Amino acid sequence: MEGHHHQYSSGLHIDTGGSRGSGGGGVGAGDNLTHWSIQETRDFLMIRAELDPSFMEIKRNKILWEIIAIKMREKGYNRSPNQCKWKWKNLTIRYKIEQKTYILTQKQRVLKQKQRRFKNFILNRNRKAL
Repeated sequence: MEGHHHQYSSGLHIDTGGSRGSGGGGVGAGDNLTHWSIQETRDFLMIRAELDPSFMEIKRNKILWEIIAIKMREKGYNRSPNQCKWKWKNLTIRYKIEQKTYILTQKQRVLKQKQRRFKNFILNRNRKAL
Protein backbone atom coordinates (compact mmCIF):
# COMPACT_ATOMS: atom_id res chain seq x y z
CA MET A 1 0.00 0.00 0.00
CA GLU A 2 1.42 3.35 -1.00
CA GLY A 3 1.61 6.18 1.53
CA HIS A 4 0.89 9.84 1.15
CA HIS A 5 3.88 12.13 1.14
CA HIS A 6 4.02 15.90 1.27
CA GLN A 7 6.99 17.99 0.22
CA TYR A 8 7.07 21.48 1.70
CA SER A 9 8.93 24.48 0.33
CA SER A 10 11.28 24.27 3.32
CA GLY A 11 12.46 20.93 1.94
CA LEU A 12 10.89 18.93 4.77
CA HIS A 13 9.09 15.80 3.71
CA ILE A 14 6.07 14.56 5.67
CA ASP A 15 5.01 10.93 5.51
CA THR A 16 1.35 10.45 6.40
CA GLY A 17 1.45 6.70 5.99
CA GLY A 18 2.99 4.11 3.80
CA SER A 19 4.07 0.54 3.40
CA ARG A 20 5.04 -1.51 6.44
CA GLY A 21 8.76 -2.07 6.68
CA SER A 22 11.71 -2.34 8.95
CA GLY A 23 13.38 0.79 7.65
CA GLY A 24 16.70 1.24 5.99
CA GLY A 25 19.63 3.40 6.82
CA GLY A 26 19.35 6.02 4.09
CA VAL A 27 19.91 9.74 4.45
CA GLY A 28 17.47 12.59 4.99
CA ALA A 29 13.75 12.73 4.38
CA GLY A 30 13.74 9.60 2.22
CA ASP A 31 14.14 7.62 5.43
CA ASN A 32 10.50 8.25 6.25
CA LEU A 33 9.15 5.98 3.54
CA THR A 34 8.31 3.12 5.93
CA HIS A 35 5.22 3.19 8.12
CA TRP A 36 5.51 3.66 11.87
CA SER A 37 2.79 1.87 13.83
CA ILE A 38 0.91 3.75 16.53
CA GLN A 39 2.65 1.69 19.23
CA GLU A 40 6.07 2.29 17.66
CA THR A 41 5.35 6.02 17.58
CA ARG A 42 4.27 5.95 21.24
CA ASP A 43 7.43 4.09 22.22
CA PHE A 44 9.49 6.56 20.20
CA LEU A 45 7.84 9.53 21.92
CA MET A 46 8.48 8.01 25.37
CA ILE A 47 12.17 7.53 24.55
CA ARG A 48 12.43 11.03 23.07
CA ALA A 49 10.74 12.49 26.18
CA GLU A 50 13.29 10.77 28.44
CA LEU A 51 16.08 12.51 26.52
CA ASP A 52 14.35 15.89 26.16
CA PRO A 53 16.53 17.64 28.78
CA SER A 54 19.62 16.47 26.89
CA PHE A 55 18.23 17.83 23.61
CA MET A 56 17.79 21.20 25.33
CA GLU A 57 21.40 21.24 26.55
CA ILE A 58 23.33 19.75 23.62
CA LYS A 59 23.56 21.70 20.35
CA ARG A 60 24.89 18.89 18.20
CA ASN A 61 22.46 16.11 18.94
CA LYS A 62 23.53 13.42 16.46
CA ILE A 63 24.59 11.19 19.36
CA LEU A 64 21.16 11.58 20.96
CA TRP A 65 19.44 10.32 17.80
CA GLU A 66 21.84 7.36 17.83
CA ILE A 67 20.86 6.63 21.44
CA ILE A 68 17.19 6.79 20.49
CA ALA A 69 17.76 4.38 17.57
CA ILE A 70 19.53 1.96 19.94
CA LYS A 71 16.69 2.17 22.48
CA MET A 72 14.18 1.60 19.69
CA ARG A 73 16.18 -1.47 18.62
CA GLU A 74 16.02 -2.74 22.21
CA LYS A 75 12.22 -2.54 21.94
CA GLY A 76 12.29 -4.55 18.70
CA TYR A 77 12.12 -1.75 16.11
CA ASN A 78 14.71 -1.31 13.38
CA ARG A 79 15.07 2.45 12.93
CA SER A 80 18.15 4.46 12.00
CA PRO A 81 19.13 7.69 13.79
CA ASN A 82 18.07 9.62 10.67
CA GLN A 83 14.66 7.95 10.62
CA CYS A 84 14.16 8.90 14.27
CA LYS A 85 15.26 12.48 13.62
CA TRP A 86 12.91 12.85 10.64
CA LYS A 87 10.04 11.21 12.51
CA TRP A 88 10.46 13.84 15.25
CA LYS A 89 10.56 16.68 12.72
CA ASN A 90 7.47 15.35 10.94
CA LEU A 91 5.56 14.92 14.19
CA THR A 92 6.36 18.44 15.35
CA ILE A 93 5.34 19.90 11.98
CA ARG A 94 2.11 17.91 11.95
CA TYR A 95 1.39 19.00 15.52
CA LYS A 96 1.83 22.65 14.59
CA ILE A 97 -0.43 22.23 11.55
CA GLU A 98 -3.11 20.53 13.66
CA GLN A 99 -2.81 23.23 16.32
CA LYS A 100 -3.26 26.01 13.74
CA THR A 101 -6.20 24.17 12.17
CA TYR A 102 -7.85 23.78 15.57
CA ILE A 103 -7.39 27.47 16.37
CA LEU A 104 -8.86 28.47 12.99
CA THR A 105 -11.81 26.12 13.52
CA GLN A 106 -12.46 27.63 16.95
CA LYS A 107 -12.35 31.15 15.49
CA GLN A 108 -14.77 30.11 12.73
CA ARG A 109 -17.19 28.69 15.33
CA VAL A 110 -17.09 31.92 17.33
CA LEU A 111 -17.66 33.96 14.18
CA LYS A 112 -20.66 31.81 13.19
CA GLN A 113 -22.12 32.21 16.70
CA LYS A 114 -21.72 35.99 16.48
CA GLN A 115 -23.33 36.00 13.02
CA ARG A 116 -26.30 33.96 14.33
CA ARG A 117 -26.71 36.27 17.33
CA PHE A 118 -26.62 39.33 15.08
CA LYS A 119 -29.12 37.80 12.66
CA ASN A 120 -31.45 36.94 15.57
CA PHE A 121 -31.03 40.45 16.96
CA ILE A 122 -31.99 42.00 13.62
CA LEU A 123 -34.97 39.62 13.21
CA ASN A 124 -36.23 40.36 16.72
CA ARG A 125 -35.77 44.11 16.22
CA ASN A 126 -37.70 43.96 12.93
CA ARG A 127 -40.50 41.95 14.57
CA LYS A 128 -40.81 44.50 17.37
CA ALA A 129 -40.93 47.32 14.82
CA LEU A 130 -43.94 45.77 13.08
